[in-house]
Amino acid sequence: MQTEQVRQLTIEDLSQNAELDYVDGDIAFANNIHLPHAPHPELVKIDAFKLLACTKGSLQIDVNSKTRIIRANEILCCLPLTVLRNPIGSDDLECKGIALSTSIVRRFVSQGGGIRDKFFYLEQNPVLQMGQEGGQVFELYYALIGSRIKATDNPYQKGIMSALTGAIFYELLANLDKYCAPKNNRMFKQGDLLFMRFLELLSNSKIKVRSVSFYADKLFVTTKYLSAVCKQVCGKTAFDIINEFVVEDITELLKYSEKSIKEIADYLEFPNLSFFGKYVKAHTGMSPTKYRKHLINKI
Repeated sequence: MQTEQVRQLTIEDLSQNAELDYVDGDIAFANNIHLPHAPHPELVKIDAFKLLACTKGSLQIDVNSKTRIIRANEILCCLPLTVLRNPIGSDDLECKGIALSTSIVRRFVSQGGGIRDKFFYLEQNPVLQMGQEGGQVFELYYALIGSRIKATDNPYQKGIMSALTGAIFYELLANLDKYCAPKNNRMFKQGDLLFMRFLELLSNSKIKVRSVSFYADKLFVTTKYLSAVCKQVCGKTAFDIINEFVVEDITELLKYSEKSIKEIADYLEFPNLSFFGKYVKAHTGMSPTKYRKHLINKI
């Protein structure tokens, strides 16, 4: 049997089917998304958290093999690793889109407050009703974003975009509470709960231990089972997820702290500076010094 090809779609790739108003590697806004009026069989895997807001017309699309229909004043919420296929838009379809990188989403989720529970709910129920009032609020945010996108000479533009994105994100979660009650409907599988506890441990650890067995022991499971659950839930192994968290911490420290490279290596409990350098090079393609310069130049 021939395996179907799945194309990975990153934030930068979104420009292929949308008129991007803003994109910076972590956030993308599209005011006009083009979708076909006939079935498109190609499988696309989303490597981001994508919100597709329908403002007019309707869209039919297969989300993780299940057909969904999105109408005006509804939002399709695509979590990272969501597989899409066969989008069919009505002749009068109008859509706006927002995409957030996995690192931005992880930052939101780590804040607690039941947000992780809602993400698991959205995984099973990706179409969210906004209602007329919610649709109007979304349009107001988008108008504000549109006005700030033009302020390219503002040195804090990315921070402004992040703040506005956060506001929309919380509006979405608040709207979710109106139409469902994830806290009172926690029909999660045992594997989902284990995965949530694993992410909770990582999020709450100031210094991330880079060993799967450390977290498996705390969760009273084997390393093999923990990795298998992570692979099933999000498509990545436990070790991959740990490394993503560690690299995110390294990125934050290199970008915003005044600590030297050695001080960062010591703070994160790497055995020595050489090992730290090899670790950063393996995960970023650059030495810590070059990576720091790269990050600072992007601010």
